[in-house]
Amino acid sequence: MKDLLTYIFYAIGQKERAKIDEADSNPDKWYELFITHEDGSTESVESADTFAEIIQYVEQYALEYKFDRINIDIWENREFPNNISAFFTTPLIYNLIHEHFKHQNELKNMRFVGEIIIPEDDSTPKFRKAVYNYGEIAGIFIDEIAFEYFNDLICYIPDLGDEDVAEDGCTYKYFLEVTEGNKELARNLFDMVTWEYPSTLYDQWEIHGVLDEEELDEEGCASRIEKLVLFRFKTFEELKEKVTSLIGMEVISIEEDDMSCRDDKSTGFIQPDFSMTLDIDTNSEEFPDAMLTMFYYKDRQDNYVIVETSFAFE
Repeated sequence: MKDLLTYIFYAIGQKERAKIDEADSNPDKWYELFITHEDGSTESVESADTFAEIIQYVEQYALEYKFDRINIDIWENREFPNNISAFFTTPLIYNLIHEHFKHQNELKNMRFVGEIIIPEDDSTPKFRKAVYNYGEIAGIFIDEIAFEYFNDLICYIPDLGDEDVAEDGCTYKYFLEVTEGNKELARNLFDMVTWEYPSTLYDQWEIHGVLDEEELDEEGCASRIEKLVLFRFKTFEELKEKVTSLIGMEVISIEEDDMSCRDDKSTGFIQPDFSMTLDIDTNSEEFPDAMLTMFYYKDRQDNYVIVETSFAFE
């Protein structure tokens, strides 16, 4: 977050230099950091005489409220305070976040399907769904920046959702409501949806015991691991984090295998092209290790795409 905020405030500083310099030097002007509560009410939480001072408070509030629930304002006239300017708008902040991750070459590690167009006048954004998984999954919209950094900006539109109907879009706030306020589950749910409504997938988790907190047996682990089917990832670190989030066990090692050489021409049986084997630390004395086997292919963006899973204690 620190690097991102540094980039954002440098860009704002360059764009609004004259305004900031004048406010910094004017004893009758000052800055306030505001938050917007769920009910729409606002509250001033920090105050400072200079831009450099007020931005030091932003990180703690951005982490909790995200960028569409905080703002920095310039005020004047201490006897009769008057708000004269604000710095944050959704188009500005979204574009700066996108630029930052683009410069850091991180966009490839984030979930994006389709396109979002946010007018500079901060009017209603437009969304364009795209076919996911090259025809195997119907058109959807996914935007990880919207999920991670905004409460009320649409971050997901499912297969059956209309990109031109705002009520069909899902926001971070919606994911949080589905998971009853559990931020970790909301994140997992966003990472796992591929076409369905988030509430539908969450209901399936409940039905199959994915949300149960008791110790998992082999069948329960296998059921949760099946949620990885059609999961896309670029790096093994992403896969390790995902496996751990599903079953609470650490991945020790990953080994890839080319299976095409195992085709049986006499019977016509054809193996999937690639598989990988993951050694799992179960944190259990009874079953100290487990093995997870997954078959996969590579898509046009060079993502790994899981198509089949198998889990077993050793």
